[in-house]
Amino acid sequence: MAGGSALVLAARWDMPMASEKAQFGAGAMPGGWVDNPNVFIHIDADGTVTIMNNRSEMGQGIRTSLVMVGADELGADWDRDKVRQAERDHSKYGNQNTDGSRSMRHWFRSVYNLPHAWAIQSFAHELSVAAGRDHRDYVLDLLGPDREIHNLTVGDGWNYGEDSDLYPIDIGRMRNVIERATGEAGWSKSLGDGRGLGLAFHHSFVSYTAIVFEVEVDDQGELTIHRADIAFDCGKQANPERIRSQLEGACRSVIS
Repeated sequence: MAGGSALVLAARWDMPMASEKAQFGAGAMPGGWVDNPNVFIHIDADGTVTIMNNRSEMGQGIRTSLVMVGADELGADWDRDKVRQAERDHSKYGNQNTDGSRSMRHWFRSVYNLPHAWAIQSFAHELSVAAGRDHRDYVLDLLGPDREIHNLTVGDGWNYGEDSDLYPIDIGRMRNVIERATGEAGWSKSLGDGRGLGLAFHHSFVSYTAIVFEVEVDDQGELTIHRADIAFDCGKQANPERIRSQLEGACRSVIS
């Protein structure tokens, strides 16, 4: 019998357009891309596998996903599989921006969710202030009783192609994440002058999330974010660590 194994990192056919100057994505940015696998994977004599992470972790899960792929493809021992953050060197690692589309810099172009969530949540808070109501209590009243909303006829692709009969908007699940996040944050606790709690919630990709920021503003107008409490309901989880990193990355993105 004969056996063999191989690790495929990337494959590319150099079509005529490949020789043209890149106009978009990583190819148009400093360093372009690097196809040399020896730059990104090192295997030591003792069997230790080191995967170089050339980009920033901002919720993509690259610190876990890349190591998982490398260990699986190489059949490596998890105890000898590690990731290392690469130093800044575009000439060696290629473009090191968080992603090739530069969406972290141009974050407000995010399809559908970001501008909608920002507008809706800001307006809901303004309404609660105008009504002289507690923000959390006000939005829970707006949501109304637990129920499922089916057969929505909106044109924004609100459910990203998912069947609305299988994945309707579930008001009970939305209410639960709001109550969980505000409960963990201590919504009713007494805070000092210049310090307060802010709430936002959203339905996206058939998931439900709510977040509370505890923020302080000093006499000079400088902001300090003391903590963030997030509740997230996506149903069954395949990779909880990936979900956690995505949520942490979202916080880092929005405050930057």
